[in-house]
Amino acid sequence: ASVRGTGAQACEHRCRAVASAVAGGTGGTVAEPLRQRLRALDAQLRAGDFSALRGALADEYFGCAPGPHAASAADRITDLVLELQSALPGLSAALDDVDVRDDGDATATCTIRGAHEHTLWGVPGSGNLVEWTAPITIRDVGDRIAVRFDGLTTPERVGLVRQLRLVNPPDEMD
Repeated sequence: ASVRGTGAQACEHRCRAVASAVAGGTGGTVAEPLRQRLRALDAQLRAGDFSALRGALADEYFGCAPGPHAASAADRITDLVLELQSALPGLSAALDDVDVRDDGDATATCTIRGAHEHTLWGVPGSGNLVEWTAPITIRDVGDRIAVRFDGLTTPERVGLVRQLRLVNPPDEMD
């Protein structure tokens, strides 16, 4: 019996989907089910429904599985985003430029934006608009997805936490 969310299961799922498409089993492309799921998730994120992430994200991360007794990727990411949403109550996200490839993976541009109105991890709200855009790769894992943020340099990551005032500006650092 296979374990849900393992890399072997994702590979097996993709192989069956490719074989089915080659044999004409579905009448559609391998990419269409993923494309439809991403459209639905995009609509939920644009509406601010971040709890939808828990059902959309795989238990594993894009490149690895969580260790024994560790939180799943779906739980860890969803909990983090819900904490962010509590401090940025108008938070929204969008998946733009979605390109689903024949290999079962997809790429997109993810943009997150909202006004920092309430305390986040001990830092009071600033009222500032926070916006962050990043390229992502999405892997189809059964009926869920795993996401990897691509090409984010350390300065870009620091820029996000600076927008939230979680890190001091350079002139205020020791």
